[in-house]
Amino acid sequence: MPPLGPPPARYAGKPHVRPLSASTVVARIHSTRFGPTQFNPRYFSADREGLGGRFDSTSDDPYSFLYAAEDAGTAVSEALLRYLEPDDSGTRMLPRSLVADKMISWIETQHDLELVDLSTGGGLGAIGADHRLTTATEREYHMTRRWSAWIRRQTKHVPHIAQGLIWQSLREPAGYACVFFEDRCPRDAFKICTVGLPIPAAERKLDHGAGRDFLEEILKSYNVALSPSPSHATARYGLLRRL
Repeated sequence: MPPLGPPPARYAGKPHVRPLSASTVVARIHSTRFGPTQFNPRYFSADREGLGGRFDSTSDDPYSFLYAAEDAGTAVSEALLRYLEPDDSGTRMLPRSLVADKMISWIETQHDLELVDLSTGGGLGAIGADHRLTTATEREYHMTRRWSAWIRRQTKHVPHIAQGLIWQSLREPAGYACVFFEDRCPRDAFKICTVGLPIPAAERKLDHGAGRDFLEEILKSYNVALSPSPSHATARYGLLRRL
């Protein structure tokens, strides 16, 4: 199949919208350099390949963004299981060094939000796209980001219907991933969850204690193990976004 192409030049349609109601809890894996509800202001040049995440901002449309997922398993899959290849026993190894500065957080929406729905064939078709938009590899992220900026332009007169995007996770097809745009969301769009969590709120770092135990339980369900040794994935993971 040919690679993902550019957005339609003469689009006259309307994106599908999926509401995300207030009090919805989502999970995210992020660098300890960022707070749980802090948006990432980073952007790349528009034609840069391979770095960052699927719908990061670019120099053509710089915006701060926040990635999350509907559950912890999907968040781990999206943020940490890229590039891992199984060994001859079928197990994938995740170098411990790659979780050294990572933590898991749960955040709750404080407002009803509306996301452009890319999770179905109908939603993708409504914007002239197909599954390649949400399954393209990092080599095509320069194009997926071009689509993200284009979707934002199509909804610039009604920004409340494009406060982010939601799509079926490539690495956990049973779950959904999403990205939120800071300039389209209320200032207090999220609050940090501190109660009712599967681990103590103070132990959310993934490299030790309850956080590591929780991570290892999730990894086990994907036949992934933490490895003390670096691997070929380590260098490539240095280029990954913080979900």
